[in-house]
Amino acid sequence: EQAFHHGPGVKDLPPLSRTRDQLLHQAADELAQRLAPEPEVYYLVLDRGTGPAGETIIIRGTQRAAEGRWDEAEALWREVLAQNPDHPAALFNLGVALERRGGRDNLEQAQKNYARANLISNQPRYREALTRVMLRLAAPTGSPLP
Repeated sequence: EQAFHHGPGVKDLPPLSRTRDQLLHQAADELAQRLAPEPEVYYLVLDRGTGPAGETIIIRGTQRAAEGRWDEAEALWREVLAQNPDHPAALFNLGVALERRGGRDNLEQAQKNYARANLISNQPRYREALTRVMLRLAAPTGSPLP
C-alpha cells in the first residue's frame, strides 16, 4: 500500500519552542497595547484676536508661534498684557504657550490665564482649554493626560 500525505508532515512543522515564543511575543505585544495605549493627540489653536487693542501684536505672536518661535510669541503676548491685562486673546495665547511647555507650574498658570480669558470673553475654545487643563492637573501623576 502507498501512503498519501496532504499538507505538511510532522517533520515539516516548526519546532515547538519557536511556535511557543511567537505566541508569547504576540500575547505580550497585545497586552502592552492595552495597558499603554497611544496618548490622545490634541491640537492647541491660537486666538488671532478681534477688537481695537493689540491685534497687530497678537497676530505677530501667532505667526512667531507657527514658525516655532514660541519665546518670541510669548514676549509679544506679554507686551499686550502689559498694556491691557484683560486682553482675552493675549491671555488665552499665553495660556496655550504655557500649556505647551508643560509641567505643573506652567499648567497652573495656563489654567489661570484660560479662566481669566473665559470670564472676559466667554468663547467655546476658552472653556475647552480651561476644562482640558483642569483635567490634566487633576490626573494622577504618571497617568495618561487627556
